[in-house]
Amino acid sequence: MRGSPAALLVALPFAGLGALAAARFSMLAVTADGETLLVRNILATRRIRRVGVQTFRLGSHFTGGHAIRAVLKDGTSLPFDVTLRPWYVRSQEQQLVWVDALRTWLDNPPPRDHIQAEPR
Repeated sequence: MRGSPAALLVALPFAGLGALAAARFSMLAVTADGETLLVRNILATRRIRRVGVQTFRLGSHFTGGHAIRAVLKDGTSLPFDVTLRPWYVRSQEQQLVWVDALRTWLDNPPPRDHIQAEPR
């Protein structure tokens, strides 16, 4: 089957998986806006309300590196894949700057007149 179209049956799924992985990695993000923390990790996206977050800290990641983690009030924690070190050679100092910014967001809720009511 040398040079046959059957080789495409093997190559195309791998190329597709590679494209999906690249797309997902390009969307990694953490956004703290208003009352919601949006975390886009490699495998899942989560929205967490400010009242559900206890603190932020630098901790271990399942890949063996270090990442910022949200410690939630239910006792669980959520790593932020976008802050993983040494992936993009992020320094610990840069990670700690981000931890401080997230703690500032946590400790300073927006004024009550800027909070939008949720639809019922």
